[in-house]
Amino acid sequence: SLKMTLECTTLLLNYKTSNANTFGAADVYVDGKKVTTLNGYLGSAWNNCNVIVAFEDTKRGKHTLEIKMAPGSEGKKFTVLGVAYN
Repeated sequence: SLKMTLECTTLLLNYKTSNANTFGAADVYVDGKKVTTLNGYLGSAWNNCNVIVAFEDTKRGKHTLEIKMAPGSEGKKFTVLGVAYN
């Protein structure tokens, strides 16, 4: 898994979707709570990037981000292209 602690109000994730079935899904956790599942495989994808808002708050604070493969995708690939925060 990818795990980091950040001080922020907003957290964005940029990830790749591929049309290769070797790519799988990853679960995203913020402060230990699952916020979403990102699918790295899409049959019509062309290695394009996708951006989501994983966390947003009005107060700045320390937050832990963890991205790990979803159940059933443990042996598959997933590409994080970037993490942005403010």
